[in-house]
Amino acid sequence: MTLQLSSPTAASEAASGRVWVPFILASQGRFEVLLPSFGLNGHPALERIGALIHYLDVGGVPVPEAAGLEALLRGARDALGDDDALLAKAGRLLDYLYAHYAAGA
Repeated sequence: MTLQLSSPTAASEAASGRVWVPFILASQGRFEVLLPSFGLNGHPALERIGALIHYLDVGGVPVPEAAGLEALLRGARDALGDDDALLAKAGRLLDYLYAHYAAGA
């Protein structure tokens, strides 16, 4: 199974067997709730992303990558004119972060 954190097209999702994790809800502070609801609790890379999103969303335990990701997301928001484009680009950033964490970093 491959996790895809950015929004797929229906055809690419069906063809690839990827599971799409909708990060739009993560911005509402519900990422930790979403993991078990999708059967993804206990997944170290996603738990690290969850801690990062939680910190950016509501604070708490500082996460070293938070300042960098926040700067990238603010830049994307400033550069892109619509929410759909921002979601696609932010999803790609989270895909790369997931790959980094999943590789054991």
